[in-house]
Amino acid sequence: ASGVGIQLGSATVGGERIDVALIGTEPGRPGAPVDLSSYPVGGDPIAVADESLKAAGVEIGDLIVMTGATTGVRIVDFVDDSAFLLAGTLWTDIPSWSTIRTEIVPELAFRGDVVDSVAVATEAGVEPSIVAADIDVALGFTETVTTSQAISALPAVDQQRSTFNAIIGTSFLVVGIVTALFFALITLEKRGLIAVLKAIGSTNRSLLGGVILQGLIAGVGGFALGFALSRLIGAVIPPEVPLTFLTGTAQSLLIATLVMGTLGAALSFRRISKIDPATALGGGT
Repeated sequence: ASGVGIQLGSATVGGERIDVALIGTEPGRPGAPVDLSSYPVGGDPIAVADESLKAAGVEIGDLIVMTGATTGVRIVDFVDDSAFLLAGTLWTDIPSWSTIRTEIVPELAFRGDVVDSVAVATEAGVEPSIVAADIDVALGFTETVTTSQAISALPAVDQQRSTFNAIIGTSFLVVGIVTALFFALITLEKRGLIAVLKAIGSTNRSLLGGVILQGLIAGVGGFALGFALSRLIGAVIPPEVPLTFLTGTAQSLLIATLVMGTLGAALSFRRISKIDPATALGGGT
């Protein structure tokens, strides 16, 4: 277990004021992105910065002083995917964090190095919920949560997740509807051709296979186009906006797209199965 302290504020970098989160951790302990004790220590407290601060002009060796503080932290390295609440995040040790926090908020001086939370790492194979319950029983005044629960407790995280899930769900529904309408129109336009195929011996099963194959091809093509466009958009999004392309998510989206495309295409099979070669070729309805 290790303490984690957070202080939100701002700093002036390159003549511009930016939002900054200073997080104090114990080097080499849970909650720290890197072990600060492995870096050489100079005259100033040291910190590692999130990659997003590069866009603000922060470089290794810079001294970042938060607004209201006189003590700064010297940047010794950058780390990926470590921003807190979309702010440029600096990771330092607990004593340095406590000193700077007290300078920014003097009324907290009496608290000393008291941290906001404690990060706990469990051994492999141990159920985290059991450990969390044991901690709360032993201490009697804590609320121990998992990493995912801690993330959900951040402001607006659950609301944003539900909004995006609704957008994604609606998008897949639209995929199915548009595909169904598309293949329904194709069925009407190729009614005569389908009748000919039936007249020469094509079965409903083989025609269904052809429709599903076309649906899969359309799904793969649409996914490939969407994937390429998302990468293009990701290349122009500002670095301070956290964006990560996950292979697992891409695979899930591909499967979901193919499923909805296949279902949409299969809905047109009802019309295909009812086409009578005799009436269709003879101009009947």
